[in-house]
Amino acid sequence: RTIASPAAADRALAVGATDTRGQVTSFSSRGPTDEAFTIKPDVVAPGSRITSTDLGGGYRSASGTSMAAPAAAGAAALLLETRPEWASAQAKEALKKTAEDLGEDLFTQGRGRVDVQDVAQVGATTDPGLLSFGLVRPDEDVWTSADTLWVRNFGEEARTYDVSVEAPVAGVEVRPQAPSVEVEPQDSAAVEVVAEVDNSAAPFPSGPPPAFTGEVALSSDRGDLEVPYG
Repeated sequence: RTIASPAAADRALAVGATDTRGQVTSFSSRGPTDEAFTIKPDVVAPGSRITSTDLGGGYRSASGTSMAAPAAAGAAALLLETRPEWASAQAKEALKKTAEDLGEDLFTQGRGRVDVQDVAQVGATTDPGLLSFGLVRPDEDVWTSADTLWVRNFGEEARTYDVSVEAPVAGVEVRPQAPSVEVEPQDSAAVEVVAEVDNSAAPFPSGPPPAFTGEVALSSDRGDLEVPYG
C-alpha cells in the first residue's frame, strides 16, 4: 500500500503511470489506500520517458506519476471544454468509465488507462465508479458494509438498468437492495449495495493485495455500466 494523502481522498482523481509499452510501471503507486483500504488509483496514464519543459529553459525526459497526472488533467480539461455543464465529479467518473482495461488488478490500474476518444459521448456514469467496501474485520462472525451507487443519466430519455452482481467466492455476498433502477433524463438515481462476508465460510482472499473483488453490472437497452468493487 503506497497511496496516501492527497491521492487517497474520495474526491481526488488518483493517477498511476504506464510505460511506453502501455503497461503499469514498477514505480506507480499501488492500493489500497493507507488507512481506509479503499480502491486506488482511479486510472493510469502515460508517465514514463515523457518529454517536458525543464527548469531554467529547454526540455528533458522524465518519468513518474508526476508526469502521468498532467496527462489525466489534460484529458479532463478537454472533456470539460466539450461538456462545460459537467461538474468535476461527473468528469472524473466519465474518465474512469471510458478507461482502457489493461488486464491488471483494481489496486494496480484502477479502471485502466485514460482514453479521451469517446469520453465526451458518455451517456451515463456511476458515482462512485469503483465501489470500496473497506477492510473486512476477522473478529466479526459476519462482517457487513454498504455503499450507495448513484447512476447519472446524461441523455434525453429515461433509462432503466437491471442490477446484478458477480459473487467472487463462497461466503462472500454482494447484493443490490433493488433489482433495477430507473433514471430520468438529466437526473440521478441511487441503489444501495451491501457486502457481507461470513468469516467462517469465506477463504482468505488471494492477492497481493488480499482482497475480494468482483463487479456490479447495470444492464440497459441503451448501454451497460460496469462497476468493479473490492
